[in-house]
Amino acid sequence: MSTFQFKAVQLLQLGKADNPTIKIEDGTLTISANRDGDQILITTPMPSTSVLPQQTKELVPAPVVTKSVRRKPKYWSRNPRFGESHAKAKLKEQDIREMRTLFCDDEYRKGFGSEYALYVDLAKAYNVHYTTVYKVVHNQSWKHVKNA
Repeated sequence: MSTFQFKAVQLLQLGKADNPTIKIEDGTLTISANRDGDQILITTPMPSTSVLPQQTKELVPAPVVTKSVRRKPKYWSRNPRFGESHAKAKLKEQDIREMRTLFCDDEYRKGFGSEYALYVDLAKAYNVHYTTVYKVVHNQSWKHVKNA
């Protein structure tokens, strides 16, 4: 094996595929790795005032830390849940049928001055926003629920 001297600063990056090992023995630091069938061996004396403690065992390279991935909430999935099976659903299918029946009932509708007042009253009864009631009775949402 031939030795050489660096004439300029060079950067050598070792990866997991190079299988690097680091040894500190008798005041000498030794780094070895294998790349494409060639062995890379670096040895250097360690000063006695070194920060690194004297160790005789091989050091294992630190594991690569990856970014943590934000977990999706439980109501996101490959099988999207809709209707009352959704985790955030406030209404049941029976509530939807009742809303649509009340909206179509002329006697019930006559008790209100406007459709807006009807939406607000149903919204208070079912504890939802009045736009939700509007979308339900006009089949913009909960389309899968058929009237009985």
